[in-house]
Amino acid sequence: MSKPLIYLKHSSRHHASHSGYTKLIDYMDCEYITGIYSRVPYQFRKWFAYLVSEKKGIYDSSSFGKDISLIKKMYSQKGGIAHYLNGERDVRFGTFFKGVRGWKFTASFHEPPSAIHAEIKDFKYLKKLDGAIAVGMNQLNLLNEVLGGKAVQYIPHGIDTNFFTPVHEEWEQFTCLFVGIHLRDFEVLSQLAFELKKRFPKFKLRAVIRKDYMALLPKIDYVEVYSGISDEKLRELYRSSSLLLLPLKDVTACNAILEALACGLPIVTTDILGNRGYLDESCSFMIKNNNMHDTIDVVTQLFNDESLNKQMRKNARIQAAKFSWEQVAKEMVLYYKTNFDY
Repeated sequence: MSKPLIYLKHSSRHHASHSGYTKLIDYMDCEYITGIYSRVPYQFRKWFAYLVSEKKGIYDSSSFGKDISLIKKMYSQKGGIAHYLNGERDVRFGTFFKGVRGWKFTASFHEPPSAIHAEIKDFKYLKKLDGAIAVGMNQLNLLNEVLGGKAVQYIPHGIDTNFFTPVHEEWEQFTCLFVGIHLRDFEVLSQLAFELKKRFPKFKLRAVIRKDYMALLPKIDYVEVYSGISDEKLRELYRSSSLLLLPLKDVTACNAILEALACGLPIVTTDILGNRGYLDESCSFMIKNNNMHDTIDVVTQLFNDESLNKQMRKNARIQAAKFSWEQVAKEMVLYYKTNFDY
């Protein structure tokens, strides 16, 4: 019989409801904790969290609620696995009780090493973990260093390949799609848009971003900005664009890249180790240092060479199958079995 498996859940509001790491829960035999613990008044949870230093990771009122719920679960169930879905936050006082009735602790990490070091100055609590999941290959060295090699493994982020699907309709030529805000290079994007418009009079850039980031894009007629759209509209934009144009400053796993792959969209992005776990030359062009000349050249190729564009669309969907949540869930179960006798 499997041990109890508890996920400590955190959701980002800007993710589509069919995206985000919490989708893993839908594919696992598990329970989950959200942090809403009604027996402890919100004002007390907020006050307690205020007293806790965030130098050891993000900790807020919902983190306190998760701690209370988790400790209660640990005393009521024997020998389970507690998995923090966002290891950059919430890992705190529950770890003091990890030896209670044989419980083990692990966490998935989402930020690149530079961001983890910027956010977490003291790894005291992370060192108490029994293992860690890297969603980007560029995280492995840091996590191995922090945990001393304890059950550290790269398991990719997943994507809902049943919702994000391609269509065989014609796409709009000379149309680039840009999605998201985190670690995106808006300055490079604006320069690319300006240069591509000079080369292609019919060029159009579609940008799906939060309203408070709109000022980072030029207010010109060939830049269409979308915010607060439905999942269906987002999928339509992926399906009907020529390519995903995504200059980045850093990356581990990127939802926009996974969504684009599943919708069969060629990708032009930055050559960063995190991207190497998800992309190859069959479905993408990865540009070193966001080189302007090289980026414009490959975008031009994808605009003008319809057969190349079509082939990369097919390849993108094939690549996406490697990251279906069904496949990721199998890898996760194997990780638990290998390391925690699940």
